[in-house]
Amino acid sequence: MLYDNHNTLINDCFLEVNPSFETQTGITQVKGKTAREIDLNNEAGFLENYNRVAVMGESIHFPSLSGVQEKYK
Repeated sequence: MLYDNHNTLINDCFLEVNPSFETQTGITQVKGKTAREIDLNNEAGFLENYNRVAVMGESIHFPSLSGVQEKYK
């Protein structure tokens, strides 16, 4: 998770990606890239939802990726 000087979430960087991520999203080769680089920021609330899962350990459903899958097939 990447935060600004005010501790506001501004992006996230994929340090590791498991096969389930690729299977569920259809997006490959994201290791080392940020959500904004692969257009995940276009999905309303993606970073906030991802933060809830990654930092707080909540289990939530991500409804869609707004067509970003097509870009990475």
